[in-house]
Amino acid sequence: MISTDAAQQLTMMRQDLTAIYTRYERELYTWIASYERGVSCHKGCSTCCNVSVGLYLPEALVLADSLTEEQYSRVFEHAQRVLAYANDTPDYLEGFRY
Repeated sequence: MISTDAAQQLTMMRQDLTAIYTRYERELYTWIASYERGVSCHKGCSTCCNVSVGLYLPEALVLADSLTEEQYSRVFEHAQRVLAYANDTPDYLEGFRY
């Protein structure tokens, strides 16, 4: 069980990171609007899904907090399939390990 102090620190960390990402998104959209060549990524694009992207725990918590129940279920089901595949294929994650 997590202590009250640790839970409070985790809550503060989530709030701080959410504020940071809110500012980042605001600045990102300002930059995108002024970018002359345009940005290729868009809703529905799956190119980044083929890239190994690192994620720190605080980022994962903020991301998880932003999901709807339906989205969370879909992510969970997908993670279960990936885990099953990874367990059946020992070299699956070899290229992603440091």
